Amino acid sequence: MRTTRLARFALSMALASLLALSCNNSYGVFSSVQQEKKQKGTSVFQETPVYSAFKFNGSYYAATATLNARSIASSSGWSKVNIVSSTYYLAGAVVAGGKIYALIQTGTEPNMVTSVYYSTDGGSWTALPGTALPAQAYSTSYISTFDALFATSDGELYAENHSYDPNKSDPNNPGASTYTLYHFNGTSFDLLSFASSSASSLAFRGVVKDATNYWFNFNNEIFRGSLPDASNATDVTASFASPALSGKTIWGLSLANGKAYITTYDGYIFQGSDFTGYQQSSLPLTQVAQVPPIASGILLVGTDYAISGSLAVGYYEGAYQSMVGGASGAVDNNSAIYNTTVYNSPVHAFFYDPVADASGNNTLFICVSPSLLSTAFYGLYSSVWNGSSWSGWSAE
Repeated sequence: MRTTRLARFALSMALASLLALSCNNSYGVFSSVQQEKKQKGTSVFQETPVYSAFKFNGSYYAATATLNARSIASSSGWSKVNIVSSTYYLAGAVVAGGKIYALIQTGTEPNMVTSVYYSTDGGSWTALPGTALPAQAYSTSYISTFDALFATSDGELYAENHSYDPNKSDPNNPGASTYTLYHFNGTSFDLLSFASSSASSLAFRGVVKDATNYWFNFNNEIFRGSLPDASNATDVTASFASPALSGKTIWGLSLANGKAYITTYDGYIFQGSDFTGYQQSSLPLTQVAQVPPIASGILLVGTDYAISGSLAVGYYEGAYQSMVGGASGAVDNNSAIYNTTVYNSPVHAFFYDPVADASGNNTLFICVSPSLLSTAFYGLYSSVWNGSSWSGWSAE
């Protein structure tokens, strides 16, 4: 009862303060509220995480539990892509070598099938032969299947394989997971091996290609080599020495401004071109992207939830080593828009279209898990660059 009375007293005092200030629109919170942009997006993205976005054959695509698309010429009209005639779950989708590749699961356990499908136009889809299970042989007591796709900027395709003993006698205690990486050679997937290990208990985080090298994040190590099959890749983790990358949990590997960027669970960001790094945050950092307006570009760096329970804070924005909170940056346009869109949301990916549309505008997408603070949040937002300023985030 005492707690309830205190709460009511605090509420009445707060209301009195608000009424006293309500005529002063220059006061911070009211000024901010007046700038808020009411968000009304597509229902498919409402309270739904979006994991990636990309452009292909005149359309934008966004990955939720299904693949969704809309025409570049239209700001609305998102619809589900019917990869197969039955119900499916999308585990990932990427563009590589002039095709969209989608990793989908159909059916249910114990008869669920995971396969890679591809399309050259976004409309017709074909199953890639032999991808329901990778070439590596496993005991029939194991579940072994692809669970993620990755693509590099020069069109190379990779798939992560996950295998484990489902422990049918006690499904709540499955066997240890093993992750391996495969490279698509044009007709099938080849298992890649690395100097230190070809299997790991930790998920693969990605592969990118800069001007000369492929960067592979595997087993909390970073490998670098000039060949897409990783046959000449060497472990360069120790090259990031001040501060040290060794021993850190790697949370992301990205390509931005032609450079590889590595982000970690404890908030560090490393630049691969010169092996430098610094701590930006105490939160896990996810993907790095680069957008206008300055010649060298602005970096965007997403955040994630921490296991300790700390909330994500959307993203950081700015030049390398001088980034600030997104609410203070240019892309969101103002803090009110930021606070009603991506504030407290984990950021999974950015996608910036460098090709201007018919109106001369460039579009940036941000893919998030919507904030739990309200049902009015969405998983996909966009901001438009008109050549001199950003429009601010709007729900897709």
